[in-house]
Amino acid sequence: MTHPSQRLCGLFLMLGILVLAGCQDMKLFRSQSPDDEKEDDALIRVDREERAANKRSLVKDYTSISGNKMVVLEGVGLVTKLDGTGGDSPATNDRKELMDEMRRLQIENPNEVLRSPYTALVIVRAYLPALVEKGEKFDVYSVRLPDGSEATSLAGGWLMRCDLWEKQIMPGRGPMTGKRLARAEGPILISADVSKEEAGSAGLMRGSIPGGAVCLREEKPLSIHLRSDYRSVRMANRITSRIGERFHDYDEYGIRRPLARFRADSRIDLEVHPRYKITIPDI
Repeated sequence: MTHPSQRLCGLFLMLGILVLAGCQDMKLFRSQSPDDEKEDDALIRVDREERAANKRSLVKDYTSISGNKMVVLEGVGLVTKLDGTGGDSPATNDRKELMDEMRRLQIENPNEVLRSPYTALVIVRAYLPALVEKGEKFDVYSVRLPDGSEATSLAGGWLMRCDLWEKQIMPGRGPMTGKRLARAEGPILISADVSKEEAGSAGLMRGSIPGGAVCLREEKPLSIHLRSDYRSVRMANRITSRIGERFHDYDEYGIRRPLARFRADSRIDLEVHPRYKITIPDI
């Protein structure tokens, strides 16, 4: 299985070639025939601009990219199997949320469960990388005790399955919860340089779960969007054709398959070639 960080490295490499490398001449546009120039659309204007400037245009000059950003996810979970270092959590919205979930799952005496020295409420955070597909795993970068928790350590703990939701800060509205995009579960990894004797230290109150999250998001394509003043079917088709000529794969029958697909006069969907998904840049 390809690690999400490798996918992300490959993604940025491909995007750099496609839209960021100003020195690359994509030979995107060629002079139009007199018949083509009967329609004064975006492609004709670009051709005129090229001839006036005496230089080729690049894809990046007329487009923007979507689907290449990581998504911040957050959830509230319950850690079990603690060696007497657990404890109750303060009365907050997070505690109420976890209590409601425990009641939904028909867990008896949820208050007693949360007060147990063998359990603890935690805040779970992860970054959902771009291009991770449904069912693939990625890292939970933070499992931490909330402020005011009576628990002192997460060492040896196991995060019970919990949902992770899209979180955003909206101007004037504060934090907003979006769609459920993943779930998390597994053993919590505490920093190796923290000893058990340091109970209550910050290092023991936070951990991570490598590969502990599973993507639930349906496919989210990597797309190119044409600027509003350059939208046209012919413009989008020309860009699709040029990208497909340079970036392509082969199907099971050995037939060449372009990795760009026309969707509308303002949108082109892209597929990352497998060779870029496993590319690791030099450090």
